[in-house]
Amino acid sequence: VAFKDSGAVEVQAPTTNWNKIYRALGRLKISGLTPLAEALRKAIETIQRERMRNDDIEPLVIIVSDFSPNIPLAQSVGPGHQEFTPIQDIIRTSRMLRKAHVRVAAVNVDPEQTKWSKFLKRPYHEALELAATLRTRKEGLEDPIETILAVDSFRRTFGAYVVARTSGGRAYLSRD
Repeated sequence: VAFKDSGAVEVQAPTTNWNKIYRALGRLKISGLTPLAEALRKAIETIQRERMRNDDIEPLVIIVSDFSPNIPLAQSVGPGHQEFTPIQDIIRTSRMLRKAHVRVAAVNVDPEQTKWSKFLKRPYHEALELAATLRTRKEGLEDPIETILAVDSFRRTFGAYVVARTSGGRAYLSRD
């Protein structure tokens, strides 16, 4: 599934053939738009379709992105709704992945994200977990996701961690 304009499209049917996946990835074009929640929703639809064919599949969703969602799901921004909610949309769809028992790897390609691992001297996922936990305590909140939503700089840069944590997966840097 790939992000395209303000939506998502399936560019390759699920397969175990890594050559097909590699060729499909090679045909992708970068657009600057990140309708991440729509892509996650499309992945869930694809997995549900495949499970109808074979209930024994073990789906793995690998998300490669800068994790700066900037396109909300259409239904989250209704008439008179002033809030732009792409981060809340990815939280909801990531939780749907967890509920569907889908393994998730969130691979962040943003080179700026290396600062967390360097500063906290931990692998990417653990560094973000530590930063969110420390800030949660400082803010007097109880949940790291709640903290990320409350702290603007975290909300803008912790997208991979949000997807990984709410889906039960892991976040990685593309350089890891």
